[in-house]
Amino acid sequence: MRRYFSSLNQKRVGWPLLGLLLGAFVFLYLNQFIPPSTPLCLGEDEGIWLMDAMRMLRGQVMYRDFFQFTAPGAQYVYFILFLLFGTRTWIPNLVVIILGLGFVWLSVAVSRHVLKGAAVFLPGLLFLTLTFRRAFAVTHHWWNALAVMGAIAVIIEKRTTARIAAAGVLCGLALWFNQTQGMMAVLGFAAFFVWEHQQKGHRPGALLKQEGLLLAACALTTLGVYADFVWKAGAKQLFEDTVVFVMRYYPAFDSENTWRLYLTEMPRPTHWYTLAKLAAYVFIRALLPLVYIVFFTSYRREARTQTQEPWDRMMLLSIVGLSLFVGIAPAAAWFRFCTVSMPAIIVLVWLVNRSRRFGRPWSGALWVLALLFALVEPWWWQRHWRAYLSPPGGRTALVMPALYERYQWVLDHTTPSELFFEAVDADMYFTLGLQNPTSVPLVSPTDLTPPEQVEGVIADLEKHRVRLVFWSPALDGGRTYRAARDHLGPLRDYLRNHYRVIKTFSTGDQVWERSEYSHRGNS
Repeated sequence: MRRYFSSLNQKRVGWPLLGLLLGAFVFLYLNQFIPPSTPLCLGEDEGIWLMDAMRMLRGQVMYRDFFQFTAPGAQYVYFILFLLFGTRTWIPNLVVIILGLGFVWLSVAVSRHVLKGAAVFLPGLLFLTLTFRRAFAVTHHWWNALAVMGAIAVIIEKRTTARIAAAGVLCGLALWFNQTQGMMAVLGFAAFFVWEHQQKGHRPGALLKQEGLLLAACALTTLGVYADFVWKAGAKQLFEDTVVFVMRYYPAFDSENTWRLYLTEMPRPTHWYTLAKLAAYVFIRALLPLVYIVFFTSYRREARTQTQEPWDRMMLLSIVGLSLFVGIAPAAAWFRFCTVSMPAIIVLVWLVNRSRRFGRPWSGALWVLALLFALVEPWWWQRHWRAYLSPPGGRTALVMPALYERYQWVLDHTTPSELFFEAVDADMYFTLGLQNPTSVPLVSPTDLTPPEQVEGVIADLEKHRVRLVFWSPALDGGRTYRAARDHLGPLRDYLRNHYRVIKTFSTGDQVWERSEYSHRGNS
């Protein structure tokens, strides 16, 4: 696949690309580490994937020994890194840097086919500073997006047999990271082939060949990367967890899985420095899906007269990008918007640069915005309040007082590898070196945690006589959750009968200790 990207080494983009990658590395490093080498712990959502990888490191098999409804790719990446380096706290931070550099490189690989001059480098800079920086959690969404962008880069110039097969392989990898978005990407590429066939009048057999090659390469890759999990956990169990459960129960998690988040998740500018987050939020929310609507309108009006434009390449970006957007629209969280934003940003820069009247000022404004974020964000993080922990995985810096309060207390009152049930978030297991005694990553007062899982959690707590449980008031239900069928009642009763609260944090979160253990005080 290297030869498909080898044209990036041409002089016209080689040195500027190297400079962009170097600048991106510095930007990412200063957002992830306190020099020289202390990682920042931001309490992001990758805790579940890190915890699963730790379980795999101890010999457990996903879907067989513990429950998970996402595809296994992200966990497997962490598992390999843990095998190589151990469960070091800097690993997620390093992965963020690697992913960020990969996205910047691919943005240039794609943009150079539709943009000219310095504009080739603008989409990568905008993506890095306005969206990737806003969603640093290295979950399956980012890996899926990287694989899809790789597939776009492979076929944007030509649709040869080898390139289509390579795109199919990358789509198979996308399915390995995120089964839903991976499938949407495959549908997007397939739809583009149909459009191209209609526009160029290819023979029906040529279209069938393209579609068959894409799907065959994708299917073979998917079978290959899932083979180990199918062998160990069973195809039925894998299908039940990643398909049936997702369709039946995942929509019940309505605090995160609703289109209403598009309108209700806007950050509040409480301080001057939160204006940056608000600006990035408004930019991305306005961008998707509006930029695709503008492009399709422009294509319909101008394609016949403006034949010099790369309409086919832009159509590829727009169709695949829109497919990815449709995949996340029912769960329109800000984080998910960020992960599907790169095709939209490239389309935006293309639309801006082709405008004779507004192209130059708007392009200049985008450059200023991106460069401003690139300079201010690292400065702000390096000057931000922070405190340090010394967990088993290595010294770590925390930048949120509430997070530090919780982590420090749990670190002081547990021992490495101790069984500890964090009922919400699952972000402490990796950083503090603790083990989840149950088969589920967390619990929810919705159908996302069905009755059989609640029974399993209670059985595991009883079997292992788990000493400490971290609980959140959000799990106590209320009007919002009763309509969504809260099944946690038996678990709450079990905690009240066998545990007592020994610590309440400033956020209202609590630590419950099993009654048979000696009381250690509310310290």
